[in-house]
Amino acid sequence: PSDQGFDSESPGYLTNSGHTITGATYTLVAPTSGAGAVMALFSESSTISITPNGADNAVVFNYDGATVIAGALDARILSADGSEFRMVSMEVDTGAGIGTSPNLTVTGYRDNVSVTSDTINTGSSDSSGSVTYTKNGVGGGFGGTLTFDSTWNYVDEIRFTGTNTIVAVDDLDFEAGIPPLPTVTDARISISGASGTAGAYKIGDTVTATW
Repeated sequence: PSDQGFDSESPGYLTNSGHTITGATYTLVAPTSGAGAVMALFSESSTISITPNGADNAVVFNYDGATVIAGALDARILSADGSEFRMVSMEVDTGAGIGTSPNLTVTGYRDNVSVTSDTINTGSSDSSGSVTYTKNGVGGGFGGTLTFDSTWNYVDEIRFTGTNTIVAVDDLDFEAGIPPLPTVTDARISISGASGTAGAYKIGDTVTATW
């Protein structure tokens, strides 16, 4: 996916089952019903601190500007073509003054398998896990920046989950995926190149190790 700040996108409702913007697909899996069970692109400075003015849009899950649906939240960002990417950073917000929880779990997936995860509270900065959260300076707000460590270097999907909350995302910094190094174990190592009797190695032999 390409980096995205949404400011050149037209505000409005998005398709919950999947809306693609510059290579990333945004999906709201839960909640599934109710007036606020929508995914929308808009700005609302009074509630969402990462959209401080009308020209700064975000993708907002489970909030239509008036209503939040209580219960489980499952919001996802996927590469549209299934390719892996490195998640560098993004802004997030769980809303202020609308009764939402500040607690979110963010999980990275590759091929539908969880590979890394962290839990954040958007009310305070935290650098204890795989995701560093830096709260912005908006008093009374619940927004800030997530910065991801190397365990997020090769994922194809990010999921936000929580209860009685929303999540807004903006200023996503995607980079090319960095594949993990292979795991080398004794059982997977093969050594060849012996020229002596019964497979013995002699001085001058070229030894090749493969795995």
